[in-house]
Amino acid sequence: MAADLLRALAHSGGAVHVAYHVADGPDRTRPVGAAVAVFGPPRSHAAYSLIAAAAEPGGGVGYALKQAQRAWALRRGATSLTWTFDPLIGRNARFNLVKLGAIATEYVVDFYGPLADGTNDGDETDRLAVTWEGQHAHDRRRERQVRQGGRPARTTTATPRSGSSA
Repeated sequence: MAADLLRALAHSGGAVHVAYHVADGPDRTRPVGAAVAVFGPPRSHAAYSLIAAAAEPGGGVGYALKQAQRAWALRRGATSLTWTFDPLIGRNARFNLVKLGAIATEYVVDFYGPLADGTNDGDETDRLAVTWEGQHAHDRRRERQVRQGGRPARTTTATPRSGSSA
């Protein structure tokens, strides 16, 4: 996404989160991931994640960016965060559905239409729409689990590992 568009999104109330790798040397910092979110229609109490990506998968950057998006949305009164992803990429499905616990809400055939971006050339752009409930709903689910005699799942906030590029 172009810098001027990111600046305009942030200026209009959206969120732009960037994760940096910090190191010694001439290239002391470099971006390794980014996430952008905006609010949905008025009264929906939902935010929409436009983009979230990490340079290298598996290092915790994507998880930290999604947690930052969720915190941003909750501070502004959202009750959920929604987005789409390519369900045919296994690591995306695992990350969104298993690690984050987002709930699939819709399968959208050819969401973007034809793309000539070097990745999706000639492929359909089917996407899975998901909703990630806000912390308040998550807390209620955990409380209900405890009342029913179960132990709540352990939750932590992840941050990228030092020295990791992803």
